Amino acid sequence: MAAVPHISESEWIVMEVLWSQGARSTDEIIDALAETKAWRPKTIKTFIFRLIHKGVLQPVGPRLTRRYLPAFTREQCLEAENQSFLDRLYGGSAKPLLATFLRDQRLSPEDIAELKAMLEGR
Repeated sequence: MAAVPHISESEWIVMEVLWSQGARSTDEIIDALAETKAWRPKTIKTFIFRLIHKGVLQPVGPRLTRRYLPAFTREQCLEAENQSFLDRLYGGSAKPLLATFLRDQRLSPEDIAELKAMLEGR
């Protein structure tokens, strides 16, 4: 399978529509985003075009009835974003990330117990 390309925060919002609602036309995507975003239709069409160009969206059907399907699952994209984050900020290692997180976050005893169980389970 091809590597998952990086998608921007705005493109991620468009993808969330398709991951949650399945294949949608351009107009359906625009309508779904109108509920939460003040984006113009042309802006959304630009995001769709970029996602197609990156290989993240697959157009299906003839032009007049075209719908778009995600080429990758949300989980695949999330995993790629997590790895990119680790590579860029922590040299690909989770240990310094966890150390920073544990140092900077307020964790309840329950949170600590759950994290310990996760680590022991690996």
